[in-house]
Amino acid sequence: MKTRPLLFLFCTLLMVFAIIKPAIAEQSQLVLVASVESTAQLFTPAQLRKLFLGLSSGDRDSGIHPLRNLSDERLYHVFLQKVVFMSARNYERHLLVRVINMGGKRPPSYTSHANLVRQLNADPSSVSYMWAKTANSTQGIKVLQKLW
Repeated sequence: MKTRPLLFLFCTLLMVFAIIKPAIAEQSQLVLVASVESTAQLFTPAQLRKLFLGLSSGDRDSGIHPLRNLSDERLYHVFLQKVVFMSARNYERHLLVRVINMGGKRPPSYTSHANLVRQLNADPSSVSYMWAKTANSTQGIKVLQKLW
């Protein structure tokens, strides 16, 4: 008879998880975004990593400008971990050393979602990253590919 309350609790927890799982998954999906006017196409993981590291990967990414999305700290760290494979400290150091040694500029960073979207729309050759849920609810941008 004591198993019924445990079974009820287990079934209740399963139902709650089934309800909240899609919301959690959508918030944790990292996607690459661009303006709806963009002609950018799919990138391989290596091409995307090189793009955000400021390294050339050939003709594939010529003319594409990466924009760093710093509007959400968790998003930025997930991006660095899953796409660039570096900590924030090492990534910033890499960008700084690259600018000092080779010239050029670091990819611009945006702490405001609205400013990032404005820049994506102003420059159709730019790309950035955000949560899928945010991308799907933002007008003027399109999802190019799922990153993680």
